Amino acid sequence: MISVLNRISTWRYILPLFASFCFVTFRIFPTYSSRLQDIAGQEIQLLDIRFSYATSEVLYDFEKLGTEGRDLYKVIAGRIDMIYPIIYGLLFISVLAYLLKRVTNTNSKLLFIATLPALGVTFDYLENLNTLSLLNDFPNLTDQGVAWGEQMTRMKLGSLFFSFVVAFSLASFLLIKSLMNCKENKIVHRLM
Repeated sequence: MISVLNRISTWRYILPLFASFCFVTFRIFPTYSSRLQDIAGQEIQLLDIRFSYATSEVLYDFEKLGTEGRDLYKVIAGRIDMIYPIIYGLLFISVLAYLLKRVTNTNSKLLFIATLPALGVTFDYLENLNTLSLLNDFPNLTDQGVAWGEQMTRMKLGSLFFSFVVAFSLASFLLIKSLMNCKENKIVHRLM
């Protein structure tokens, strides 16, 4: 696993993953969200970007979407959002491994920390499957089904936020270390 993390934590892997992430995040999802809003005639937030939602809200939104909107939502949850976690998961894992290699070394067991985003990906898939189930069961939604989906969303967002905090902390540490090294080099250069 360490050799895989070393292999995918290079710019050769990170840059295409980043480009794919940006394309899906800033082009594909907004396009489909806009189509959903056009169908509903109002703003509809996808369940997976909400931190909280109740059965009444889900029923209301699904009703506003109508059959056409719910079918489009199934495409989003069942196809697009089944590929997206792979893209962002690999990107986040690669970036974390890249940063960890610079803090430790390429053979350190600490590189396994880079797999943290896999938790978020797992919760994302569980959330997507639940959303598809809710769409298929509409209008017969249960409070338990909605609550479970909401919990998966929270777990996904929490896991990804924690992964981001770890990456930000590592990047900050490396930046501070680099600045300190530059300062030390300038002091040594002045003394010579």
